[in-house]
Amino acid sequence: MKFYETCSLLPKRIALVFIITAILLLIPFTAMQFSNEVYWSLFDFIIAALLLFGISATYEIISRRSKSTIYKAAVGLAVGTLLLLIWVNLAVGIIGNDNPANLLYFAVIATAFLGSIASLFKPKGMAYTMFTSAVVMMLIPTISLIIWSRGDWF
Repeated sequence: MKFYETCSLLPKRIALVFIITAILLLIPFTAMQFSNEVYWSLFDFIIAALLLFGISATYEIISRRSKSTIYKAAVGLAVGTLLLLIWVNLAVGIIGNDNPANLLYFAVIATAFLGSIASLFKPKGMAYTMFTSAVVMMLIPTISLIIWSRGDWF
């Protein structure tokens, strides 16, 4: 497939991502109609829409750089992990609720983002970037334990 053919398909794929995002957001909206246990504010829906659409669109754009199934699977795993990292951190926090150490996880996102750009999304550079991001993620609990050694959030 030529580059111009790929570019012509991208708006259709992004439109599909938008539709799937809207359908996924109907799940909590419908649950809110039948249960008092599910409550999302307008802000929650906006953040969820931005996250789902942004992560899905990122996958669509980056995965087009290669025809390799392994590369596409790796991109999917990376952006899926990024989605879960952000979602869990916003919902309840990874290191306890209302703990300032949770802000350190943005260093993982910055490492992945900057490393991806620096490596030009090439497979070898992306492998180094993901390894570095994993090391940063493993260091965060240790750093937070040293800095915030309250102990009541473990």
